[in-house]
Amino acid sequence: MVDLNVLITTYHQAFLNKGGGEVELVEVASNLKELGVKTDIYGPISRPLDTYDVVLHFSMHGGGLELLRHIKKANKRIILWPNLWWVSNPSEPELDVAMSHITLADAVVFKSNAEMKNLTSRLSVPKEKIHIIPAGIDPCFGYPADKDMFKVIYKVDEYILWLGIIEERKNQLFCINALKNIELPIVFIGNYRNRDYYEACKATAPKHFKFLPSMPAKSEILRSAIQNCQLFFEVPLDHPGLSALEAGLAGATLVLSDDAWSKEHFGKKITYVDPKSQESIVKGVKIALNNTKDSTINRMIHNKHLYPQALEQLVRILKV
Repeated sequence: MVDLNVLITTYHQAFLNKGGGEVELVEVASNLKELGVKTDIYGPISRPLDTYDVVLHFSMHGGGLELLRHIKKANKRIILWPNLWWVSNPSEPELDVAMSHITLADAVVFKSNAEMKNLTSRLSVPKEKIHIIPAGIDPCFGYPADKDMFKVIYKVDEYILWLGIIEERKNQLFCINALKNIELPIVFIGNYRNRDYYEACKATAPKHFKFLPSMPAKSEILRSAIQNCQLFFEVPLDHPGLSALEAGLAGATLVLSDDAWSKEHFGKKITYVDPKSQESIVKGVKIALNNTKDSTINRMIHNKHLYPQALEQLVRILKV
């Protein structure tokens, strides 16, 4: 057991529309406990603030600022986990909110150099505050799941898979337009925040495409979907999520956005496409469907990104 009490916080609205960041927050809490760190998520069953040594705050959403200021007044160390990626230049109010978080924080944790550069190209973060740790995923995605479960329940045989929240910055509508003549169905698994965008995706998609609600993290049916797809496809305008690492561990063939995050994690081992070019998307999917799988991706992810070991560096930062 590590002699450390950690409270994890985020902005108040976060769990009203749960996405990948909220799932990750819960996973981080669980895996810190696996490493012997006493960890609570802020809420009705968390303890009084003075019982915690350090606070780990997820997100730079303005809805959490007052909470963070209250924590700072109590003289608690704050480790900020921004989980932020700007697609376009942020407004002055957005920059002010982000800078307020950075000022309150004693350390700022990024999960990649690409994420760090995306933020520090727009805001000045003191170098002594910056820490980079690997993104973490659960080892279960490398364990075999029922081969037929997903296919039988949802009546699909061969398919392309896209996981994650459906929203404009994730670029699903553009990709549907690019690939609506493809014979293989694309199966989208994920919730949405903007119903108009979601309905536009469904209206544009051909009838053989499928839209399924978010599935429980780490569940066998989700692992069955990932392990048995012909192609894992995620081409957002920001960067692919942890689901791309999970799919890589599961042995899926990957087509991802050609961006700094993807290349930092996968190098030259996968197919990249320009998320703003329909021609590039179509060409990349056709190439990837004919490629043989690269087994070295699985080993690369296994050696760097598996929970709980991926959080060992974070524990050292929390203990300082």
